[in-house]
Amino acid sequence: MILDSKSVQLRDTIKANIASGVYTLHSRLPSERRLSELYQVSRDTVRTALRELAEENILRRDQGRGTFVAARPISRLQQTEKRFVLNIIMWNEQVYNQFYRDLFEHLFEHLNGLAEIRMYFTFELETFPVAPAPEEVNLLYGMFAPEPLRDFCRRYPRTLLLHNPLDDFNSISVDQRLAGELAAHALYDAGHRKIAAIRLSEGLNGSSDFRDRSYGVRNWLDSRDVPLAIDFYDHNWQPWQKCSLMVDYFLAKRPDITAIICPFDQIAISLYDELRLRRIHIPEDISVISFDDYYYAQYLTPPLTTVGVGMEVLALRLYEGVEALRRGEKFQLKLDPFLVSRQSIGQLA
Repeated sequence: MILDSKSVQLRDTIKANIASGVYTLHSRLPSERRLSELYQVSRDTVRTALRELAEENILRRDQGRGTFVAARPISRLQQTEKRFVLNIIMWNEQVYNQFYRDLFEHLFEHLNGLAEIRMYFTFELETFPVAPAPEEVNLLYGMFAPEPLRDFCRRYPRTLLLHNPLDDFNSISVDQRLAGELAAHALYDAGHRKIAAIRLSEGLNGSSDFRDRSYGVRNWLDSRDVPLAIDFYDHNWQPWQKCSLMVDYFLAKRPDITAIICPFDQIAISLYDELRLRRIHIPEDISVISFDDYYYAQYLTPPLTTVGVGMEVLALRLYEGVEALRRGEKFQLKLDPFLVSRQSIGQLA
């Protein structure tokens, strides 16, 4: 199942917001114009999403008064009292990742106490000490090697891979090449031609979030005959730990760059601080764009323009994947990201 319609994604975002209490029962939704501005979609897309939700009896549209929440979405999983075990297995280094902590909190809200959550952190699936029972559902995320992943999925079919689409195994992922294209497109449309990019993958072959984003950026700019001014990668150090050295490198090598593409929002947050210390203003002196739409991105000064899928949508899709695996069904889904346009990109003359 591959879903890429903007109206479907908007429908799911609104549905997730209703389920989590952002829009409460009987409350009125923002106007079509305001929803269009909030989610960066056309008015026609908004109308389609609202019509579909009204057909599901989740929304009620009153002529002349607006659109109101008529019911909270209830899935089949919420209608059963039988508890089940959900094993979440992550790469060790992700224990500090705020994005996934927030994502799983949203997922647990959807599960509403129906799952016994067991979390494990490891670097190697080959030596993973736990053997999940056949009826247990497993959620895997991390930079695990492909063969151990395949072996784990073969042995435990009720396994859902998060951001690691692999062969025909169950997975939920984001089209990261499209994400890179959207970031490049946003800068290009704002007049930027001297762009630096930070990469966290050495090559452009294979598959990983960072590699695919880099490929999308380069491919889109190359198609417009705009090569990257700097395509930065150094395996000797991690840029979020030594962002100061990275900024010095950029300014020394190409002081004329007008924009920087960060591989994810955590690095962009560090970059903000380093530019501020050098009295370099965003977006007046240099523009910044990133990926993932971390919670803090909207509150930076200036608010960070980024590319993501929305935490609520991803959590809802994860929930649906868990539900499908629990029923013994297959689940494969790739989500289209969208540009979250804020104030960190300046328009060049």
